[in-house]
Amino acid sequence: MPGKKKKSGKKKGGANNKEQEEKIAAENVAKEMMLQQLMYQEENNNWPPKELFEFVTIDEVKGVKYPVRGHETQYVEYMQYSSIDELQDIIDMMSADLSEPYPVFTYRYFIDNWPDLCWLVKLKDEADPSFCKMIGAITCKAAVTPKNPRNIRGYVAMLAVHKAHRKEGLGSKLVMLAIDTMKKKGCTEVVLETEMTNPGALSLYEGLGFVREKRLDRYYQQGTDAFRLKLWLAPPDFLY
Repeated sequence: MPGKKKKSGKKKGGANNKEQEEKIAAENVAKEMMLQQLMYQEENNNWPPKELFEFVTIDEVKGVKYPVRGHETQYVEYMQYSSIDELQDIIDMMSADLSEPYPVFTYRYFIDNWPDLCWLVKLKDEADPSFCKMIGAITCKAAVTPKNPRNIRGYVAMLAVHKAHRKEGLGSKLVMLAIDTMKKKGCTEVVLETEMTNPGALSLYEGLGFVREKRLDRYYQQGTDAFRLKLWLAPPDFLY
């Protein structure tokens, strides 16, 4: 294989400078968005922002059968993970949707330690009681932050919705239910990472009040960058 031509130091330095400038610009935009959201929340004593973002709660979805558009007998139900029998269905669905593969022990780590933070949405049929198909799932964790033992941070690890059922609000509702569970566990903030090249995910999370806290260079295995997003469930200390 012929060797690649070496780039001149001037060009390389120029490219690095441009990349650094773009990174700084993106972080400045993220900080501005974050401060605007925090100011709105603080002025309205709104933690999390329920008026701007209509959150559903666990109590609102328990036992509710949401009809499926275009199907007279089909409906979806939201529920928390309850059995090891559901694990493989979660892995199969998420493996087909996520941008990079994860070993089984990664799923087991989140689900075994925080089963109440794993929410599922299943498709069912009134005409066929035996029919049940998992079409969405979210896995999360909640843990005390090392730097501040008073702060419990929620973390959204994985979210997936079957491609045939996207744009139906299923993903947003799964995130809301996970956040409501985190609130009950005393979490004061929620964080996650998502690809910069995934506008659908960014729109979903920002539509729920998350802000871009930081850009992470080459965060994923394939070399793509990510944004770390954050949602405050209580006023952060730096506001005071």
